[in-house]
Amino acid sequence: MDSHEFDRARSALHALDPGAERATWVRAGMAAKAAGLDFGDFHDWSAGAGNYRNEADVRAVWRSIHEDGGIQAGTLFALARAAGWSDEAPRQAHQNRPQRTTERRKHEAPPKAPPLDVVALWASCTPATAEHGYIVRKHGLPAGLRVYHGPLTIAREPVAGCLVVPGYALDGTLTSAQFIAPAEGKKLNAPGLPMDGLFVVGRIPHQGAGATLYLCEGIGQAWSCHQAANAPAVVCFGSGRMESASKALAERYPLARRVLVADAGKEQHCARIAKDSAAGWVEMPTGSPANFDCNDLHQRDGLDALAALLANPKEHPQRFRLLAPFELAALPPVRWRVRGVLPEEGIAALYGPSGSGKSFLALDMLAAVAAGRPWFGRRVKPAPVLYAALEGEAGISQRVQAHQDKHGPLAAGFRFLLQALDIRKPADRADLVAAARAAGCVGGVLAIDTLNRAAPGQEAAGLKRQVHTLARLKSATGPLRPEQAAFIELVAAACGVAFVVRNCADVVRELKL
Repeated sequence: MDSHEFDRARSALHALDPGAERATWVRAGMAAKAAGLDFGDFHDWSAGAGNYRNEADVRAVWRSIHEDGGIQAGTLFALARAAGWSDEAPRQAHQNRPQRTTERRKHEAPPKAPPLDVVALWASCTPATAEHGYIVRKHGLPAGLRVYHGPLTIAREPVAGCLVVPGYALDGTLTSAQFIAPAEGKKLNAPGLPMDGLFVVGRIPHQGAGATLYLCEGIGQAWSCHQAANAPAVVCFGSGRMESASKALAERYPLARRVLVADAGKEQHCARIAKDSAAGWVEMPTGSPANFDCNDLHQRDGLDALAALLANPKEHPQRFRLLAPFELAALPPVRWRVRGVLPEEGIAALYGPSGSGKSFLALDMLAAVAAGRPWFGRRVKPAPVLYAALEGEAGISQRVQAHQDKHGPLAAGFRFLLQALDIRKPADRADLVAAARAAGCVGGVLAIDTLNRAAPGQEAAGLKRQVHTLARLKSATGPLRPEQAAFIELVAAACGVAFVVRNCADVVRELKL
């Protein structure tokens, strides 16, 4: 290949975006190899991408490309023309070219430039201002950014006047930098350095407590997200870096919620990352053109439209919701029907040996609930009571009479059920709810004495299943204000319950009977 064709192919390659999706990047490499370019050309071009990994990755892809892979040199020029490339520039370069370099490039490895001293370069830059061309174009913010004024060139392009976006490791070490031209906004990464840092627009609180972190490809998107949501936005430096960034942020800021902000056309990419790293994601409005991003939305429809989009991220369904300590601390405290003994909401159990007085103790407590009077010095919130006495029907009447002889008549809101009941049967549960509703037992307490009689034929090992059945009965009482309902299970043994009194002796000691 003569030097003119070599220059033409290299010019076409550098007209393409090296930060494109990986499949597009590999296709460009195949076309470049078919056009006669070598690994040095492919690597120089690839290193300018925001999602550049390292030389080993680029070399592995280059070696995997076979000359008979079906992609021809014409593909390279077709892709370049679609990106706005013209033949004129390489022709002019060829006319001015003093000598051929093809043989040297084939037989001599180009000397490796030493890695850029990014710390020294950063120190030489001046603070960015709101007047920088790229900041103006993107409605951005200058905080934390600088402008370079030296002789450095990247991919044969001078970067004087470029906005410099630093890339920091999560420990605060400056590891890389991205240069953005003020006019056309072309992005070039610091040569010889892996682009594995992040830049945060805004501030992340300690461990991310209470924060939502918006993960964006570039600084323009991060500016817009930060301004719209008043939340920290993270620059990942390319879509290819979003996955590793999401996982690293999850480890460093375990209390933060992470939301990936997808450019149009990269919805599935972000959805996959969100699933793998337990994050959420947002997508641009339906019908957005390819590569339309949140900065475009900001400029087209305003910050309020972007804020509404960011406020409703998509999330993959999770079977379990894991709470952070601050979320746990924010949960409402337990509300008590009988202070410290019987909660207003949920399933509770009272059990002990046969003949230990469980039923009479329960009757006395429920009578206090129905009347709204203190029970052994414990505050009580009044509520209707439905007592399903399924064992010893004759004995319950004697217990009630004895209780009334001592304490006076039971409150009008106390009701009893003596018929057989199987809580496993939907029809029995529905009939019980209907009867409770008709009797005015709204927002009250349902006591089932005993659980074994309410689910006949079950062994003690089946009690856990019965507890779940009771939970379904609780959910069926929706019209009865279940948030105020409580269930007392009077059983010989129990498991998987929210409130347990080990035996009546414990109750006696606790209440100082």
